[in-house]
Amino acid sequence: MIKTNSSGEFGTRPRGSARAKLCVELPDELNRWVDDFDRHLSRVVGLAATTRHQYCFYVRRFLAELRVAASPDRSVLRAEVFTTFVRQEAGRLHGHSRNQPGTAMRAWLRYLFFAEW
Repeated sequence: MIKTNSSGEFGTRPRGSARAKLCVELPDELNRWVDDFDRHLSRVVGLAATTRHQYCFYVRRFLAELRVAASPDRSVLRAEVFTTFVRQEAGRLHGHSRNQPGTAMRAWLRYLFFAEW
């Protein structure tokens, strides 16, 4: 069964400390970067709002783990960094949802290539 919260969004609402863990603060430049990614997913790829929200969630967490103040240097974005992040995030999930972090990061890498970053 799909649940909606008071704002009409799909999904379940996290409670307590889980809600605090979902909020990731990024510098303004990185937030604009993720917002551009969201617009790309909407206009070019045509993804639903819930899917875009999920993808942006993982990208924000990834950027927060890199601890960068601006656009990360290309030398920082190595396969090992992505692999470690995806495995860590997938380890917290169960069942089919374990694919979500990898799918989100793959979409972000495609966006970076598309945007010629």
